[in-house]
Amino acid sequence: MGEGTNGVTGADERVAAEELEQRVALIREHMTDVVSELDYRRHELFDVKGQLKKHAGLVAAIGGGVLLLTGGAIGWSVYKSRKAKAEARKRTLFGPRIVKVSQYESIWHKIASAAAGVLATMAAKALAAQLVRPVLEAGAASAPPPALPDYD
Repeated sequence: MGEGTNGVTGADERVAAEELEQRVALIREHMTDVVSELDYRRHELFDVKGQLKKHAGLVAAIGGGVLLLTGGAIGWSVYKSRKAKAEARKRTLFGPRIVKVSQYESIWHKIASAAAGVLATMAAKALAAQLVRPVLEAGAASAPPPALPDYD
């Protein structure tokens, strides 16, 4: 038994090894180019000043939007505060006579609500009776359960 593979001579092995070395060298050269490009892009991406110069319009638009939203929120809160103060002044000037109508229910509304509740309860009870009655009658008509065995 020899150390080599059957049917392969030493010259073929050397040629195959040289081809592999050439392929590995090409792959390494290509990987070096890829890694250097990635490094360049990383430096470009994390260069804050360069990114701000590159996207100055977008940064200005976002900053303006934030200022506009902040100003709008402040203006809205000032408006609501002044409106609440004006309502409080009205209440103190005119007393409890100014009342929203929707705050108080009329007596007829209360009676109608109570009647609707009673009707809904009666309908639910009748429906339950209609659904349960056949089940109860079927259970009563069936044979009694078998007696348990006596183990005395």
